[in-house]
Amino acid sequence: MSNNFFGGGIPISIGDMISLQILDFSNNKLSGGIPRHLPMGLYTFDVSNNQLFGDIPSSMENMSLLALDLSNNTLFGGIPRWMGKMSGLEVLLMANNHFEGPIPVEFCKLNYSLKFLDLSANNISGSLPSFFSFSRLTHVYLSRNKLKGPITSFINSIDLVTLDLSNNHLTGNIPNWIGNLSSLSYLLLNNNYF
Repeated sequence: MSNNFFGGGIPISIGDMISLQILDFSNNKLSGGIPRHLPMGLYTFDVSNNQLFGDIPSSMENMSLLALDLSNNTLFGGIPRWMGKMSGLEVLLMANNHFEGPIPVEFCKLNYSLKFLDLSANNISGSLPSFFSFSRLTHVYLSRNKLKGPITSFINSIDLVTLDLSNNHLTGNIPNWIGNLSSLSYLLLNNNYF
């Protein structure tokens, strides 16, 4: 149902479609919040490029999602800690919203599944987490936030292709481990390094 001009809210009756595995409402004009009642068997949930607002409902905690795209809406609140329990999550896209607060340390539980992380253009603050070691991450976008402090041992992934930390308030030295990322083809720091 993507790329139309659907407006209004997402019908709560969607939650009764218990066999539904892929739900794509991207590129519409949907408003309101994310329904509290969604099919538990969804593997892909894409509501990007709409006009949704509100927070991420805790009812999503026990879903078996592989891909979640909430980007380009006006969603707000903190990034829920329970997202670290979504052990099969491979793609998490939440760019261009109004999420705030730190990246939860519970994200360390996604080390063995998460491949693509985009939290850019939000109001995320605090320091970079230092727990993405032995991960499968290939693309990390954290630009245009309010992250501060050093990078330290932020990530250790031999498959990393993209690392974008630009337009934050990061400081300190550029760490040597960045030179060990042999697959890296796109690196953008643009902070206050010395």
